[in-house]
Amino acid sequence: MTTYTKKWFAIAAMFIAASCTNTSDRIADYAYKYSYAMANYKVSEAIPYCTHETQETTIQFALQMIENVPDEYIASDTPAEIEIKDINITSDTTATVVYHKTTPLKNFDGTLNMVKRGKEWLAHSPMESKSETNNSQPALVADTVIIHGKKMQLFHTKKQ
Repeated sequence: MTTYTKKWFAIAAMFIAASCTNTSDRIADYAYKYSYAMANYKVSEAIPYCTHETQETTIQFALQMIENVPDEYIASDTPAEIEIKDINITSDTTATVVYHKTTPLKNFDGTLNMVKRGKEWLAHSPMESKSETNNSQPALVADTVIIHGKKMQLFHTKKQ
């Protein structure tokens, strides 16, 4: 291999590495912004960072549910911190992000699916209806907690 060919391979490798880093950075940025908004009960702020399907299901459901969450609970469970732990780019248009959420009340490890739509990587976590899942398990489960003497239910997705 000539010196000239080696230089071109080196330049091509740098561009490929830079491209992957930029892609990972964009995925991490949108995953963080979506997760941070959702974890801090700022659901409307998550909208620009997720797919239309997610907006129509998960975001709409969260907006309805948050109306029933007492302000005292939200104040006791915020601020939330999000740490992106890993990004797995599974194809040209899909990736999975592993994150850790810490709030004053709980710690949580989760995954978030990301999809590329146009030039943007968006969170893709639409809720499935029972008819779509074809199983009798509920999409959400409720935990009853008592905070400041008030009994309330917290809803979360059940791992399949």
